[in-house]
Amino acid sequence: MKEKKVLTDVLKFCLVAGGAKARNARLLDGKLDSSHERPDLIVTTGSGTVIGLEHFCVYHHISHDKKSKSKSAELDAYMEKQRQAILHLSDEDKQLEEMARLIAQSITHRVQDIHNSCLDDLITSFRKRLISEEYGHLPKVASYRENIAHTYTNFTTHEFGFLIEIRTDFGGLFLNDDYRVRQLKTGEMPLFDDIFDMLEAASAEVDWILLGFYPSHGAEIVNAAVLDCRNNKFKQSCKKQGLRKTTYLGLGKTSPFRKQKDVEEPTVVKNGDQFDLTIGSGFQVVSQAELFSNVLEDTATALNLYRKKRQFTATIPVQMVFEALRSESKTHRFLYKSEYVLNILRKMPEGVIRAYFRDFCRRYLDVGKTK
Repeated sequence: MKEKKVLTDVLKFCLVAGGAKARNARLLDGKLDSSHERPDLIVTTGSGTVIGLEHFCVYHHISHDKKSKSKSAELDAYMEKQRQAILHLSDEDKQLEEMARLIAQSITHRVQDIHNSCLDDLITSFRKRLISEEYGHLPKVASYRENIAHTYTNFTTHEFGFLIEIRTDFGGLFLNDDYRVRQLKTGEMPLFDDIFDMLEAASAEVDWILLGFYPSHGAEIVNAAVLDCRNNKFKQSCKKQGLRKTTYLGLGKTSPFRKQKDVEEPTVVKNGDQFDLTIGSGFQVVSQAELFSNVLEDTATALNLYRKKRQFTATIPVQMVFEALRSESKTHRFLYKSEYVLNILRKMPEGVIRAYFRDFCRRYLDVGKTK
């Protein structure tokens, strides 16, 4: 069962990570029963505690309809169906050609899903699966707890939590945390402001929240947390496991940075013993005016957050300008606004700005490095 694998992934990752992750994971060590529904999983411990866990998924790439279904899951199911059909072809050469074409189609459509997604899509998925009356699991907590108590009458303590599988593509964003900077790996996701708030609200109704972070496509978990929500410990548990409320800066928050409606069909050409693939493209980017306005506004926010030692993520354009002006935040005590950022940039010598940008490209984008 999928939920059983996700639980195993989360607990194993946390045990290997050590620290607070491992301590909390060991509290869920016990006999696992996956034969029930509502909730999906039951863990019984030797200390007389029964813990029910309800599993659900949230997605970065969703359909923009009432149900907000996963585009990633739909694509994976379609591609697997096509792969099975190809495997039944009797002509081996035709089979290889069609398999190459399927790979090209898969890459093309996955790129399209990335181009057409934004942070608000993930927030919508969280809202639908967690708190909405029609599809959410939070309104059903009382019935989950009732089912556990009714079935496991011999246990002295009954607890309940959510096992949330999170599928995202924020790889490449810059995570700024207490003067440290690193780029996120595909599948990594900090707890963005709205998502943190939703989980914090949910923590008042449950005992545990288990998070498993995965790429939109792929089976390997990249991060996990076992959050103890008992006795109002959600924030403390997050902090001990490296999860903090995080502000998203840059384009791609409320609407896609790139938009791709029509997908060009990929081409496949046999070249000797190999196939040459041309991947479909054709996305539209936002205007330079919109990009420039966003960079000024969100760089100002980044400088203000940096001074307060607040965590944030930034896209490449925002991070580039922020790093060029970061030292300025030590000499100015006013609240930064976009017009202040523009004035500082105008006063900086062009050569200095170019030097900052070249250094940024060498460090993060492998541009201009000598081989």
